[in-house]
Formats: sequence, structure tokens, C-alpha cells
Amino acid sequence: MTNKSWVAPDGERVLVPKDDGQGLMISAFQSREFGFWLKISDEDLKRVNEWRRGQHYLDESAAKAKRGTSEKKDLHSSPFVFELEYGASNKGYWCYEHMVLQLEDCVDCLKVLFPQFQYLFLFDHSCGHDRQREDGLNVENISKSFGGKQSFMHNTLIKESHGYLGPYHKILNPGDVQHMVFTESDPGPFWLSEREREEQRHDTILGGRTV
Repeated sequence: MTNKSWVAPDGERVLVPKDDGQGLMISAFQSREFGFWLKISDEDLKRVNEWRRGQHYLDESAAKAKRGTSEKKDLHSSPFVFELEYGASNKGYWCYEHMVLQLEDCVDCLKVLFPQFQYLFLFDHSCGHDRQREDGLNVENISKSFGGKQSFMHNTLIKESHGYLGPYHKILNPGDVQHMVFTESDPGPFWLSEREREEQRHDTILGGRTV
């Protein structure tokens, strides 16, 4: 049903989701000065690449994830338009890492070609919301037990009593530090018996591997 939608009397219709077949996603920048994308000549692109050599992307983890290295490589065309064949069997889907790398490539071009200007970028980019701090607080990443592969979310200092804790808090008070993982001094999951807590608190070697 992805190719069907209601059509208004004036002919307008809503955007329908992309289907399960082949598709091409385009991420492009436009401006009042340059219009849709920025065309860059081979000579200007050579100047940009000479300036970029030896530099690394600010978000090194994003560069390593999508390009295998944090070092900036030569641009072969204007980065103001980026095409991506989406789908699991192609180049995947557009995400934060794609966006932040394209932005820095564009900024590099502007710095070299138009150093006399300052720039303001506005984004219509829904995938930017899926990016969080490495130690960000996310209830989906909270582990309910000891051990295993856990996200080390940052601690929280409780600074006030109203609005911060809610009306049902029983343990935390202003000035306390809330931990999102069990510490060595914590009693552990409440549903486990004392013996089960002690057994799970420490690693156990079984058959040459640690569990």
C-alpha cells in the first residue's frame, strides 16, 4: 500500500513512504547565493584538496565507520550533492555519520573558496535525532543485572527536589549521585536472592572462558 494515498481536490497529495525496491537518496545543500548545490571547477577542487591533505575529520568515529579512516581524502566532485543507493544490499541508509562528514566536506570547500564569509547551516534531517552521546542516558541501554556488555552511561548529580525527581522518589535526594550501572557496593537486582546476587556479581571461569 506504499504507492497509494488520498488526493485532494486540487491535486495535492502527501508524500508516500519509499517502497521496497531500488531507490536513490540525495542529500543536497542550497543557498540564496549559489542556488541548488555548489558547482566546483576542477581547478578549485584541486585547491580544496591541497588544503585538506594531512587533516582529520572532527568526528573521527564517524569517519572511521563510513570511510575506514579519520584522515580526509581528496574530493573528486562537489560534496554539496551526495547520492546514496539505499537498501541493505547497497550502501545502507542515510544516517548521522553520512550527514556530519558531508557537512565538513562542504565547510572545507567554503573555507578555501570563500574565506571572507561566515556560514549558517540549517538542516531538514530527521536522522540527526538518532545520534546520542556515547555515555548518554537512554532507558533502552540500561542493563537490569550485573555483567555482560553494558553501556557506561554517565552519572547524574541530583541538584533539586522539585521537578527533577518527581513525586514518587524514595531513595534519591538532592546532592546524591545517580548511577546507571550497578557499582560494587550496590546490593544488585531486587528480584534475585542474596546468593544469586553474589554469584552474578563476580566473573566465573568455565571451560577456559570468563562468564
